[in-house]
Amino acid sequence: MRDTAKQGKLGIRFHDGDPALFSTIREQIDQLEAEGIRCLVVPGVTAILGAAADLKLELTLPGVTQSLIITRAEFRTPVPPRESIAELARHGCTMAFYLSVHLVGDVVAELLKGGAYTDKTPAAVVYRATWDDEKVIKGTLGDIEKKTKEAKIIKTALIIVGDVIAPTKYEYSKVYDAAFTHGYRRAVKKEEKG
Repeated sequence: MRDTAKQGKLGIRFHDGDPALFSTIREQIDQLEAEGIRCLVVPGVTAILGAAADLKLELTLPGVTQSLIITRAEFRTPVPPRESIAELARHGCTMAFYLSVHLVGDVVAELLKGGAYTDKTPAAVVYRATWDDEKVIKGTLGDIEKKTKEAKIIKTALIIVGDVIAPTKYEYSKVYDAAFTHGYRRAVKKEEKG
C-alpha cells in the first residue's frame, strides 16, 4: 500500500467483514500516516449484522436484552481478565463471538461459569454469514458444541448466544405504543381515547 501510494496510485487493503472489528487497520493507518499517506476507511457489513438479518433476529429485543457484546475467545492473542468470557457472561445479554468457533467447547464452558446462562440458553453458529454457502446451526449451550463439530465447522463462523435467538416472550417497542410520546406523535392518554 505504501509503495503504491508513493507512486501516486490508489492502494486498497480489502478486509472481509467490517474493518472496525478484529482487523489490523489501526497499525496499518498509523504506519501509513507516519509516512504522510492519507487513509480512508470504508465500512463493510459485519458478520454479526449479516447473520442477524439472515436469522431474522433483533439482537436487542425489548424485555429480553438491550445490549450486545461482541468479543472473541482467548487463544493466541490474550484478552484482559476483565474481558474474560465468564466475566462478560455475567450480563446475560446477547453475545457474539468472532474468531472462536474452533474453541466452541471452551466458549460454552466459560459462558456457563458466568452464571447468567444455562445449558438451555439458545445458541447459534453461523458459517460464512450472508454468503451463498452459509450454514446455520441452532441449538442451546447444551448441544451447540456437538452440532458444530458434527457439521465440521472450524473457522469463518460466528457463535451467537442469548435468548433473542428463540425468545419465549418479549415486550413490544414503545415506538408504536399510543401512550408513548416521541418526535412524531404526542401520547394519547387513556381518557382521550374513544
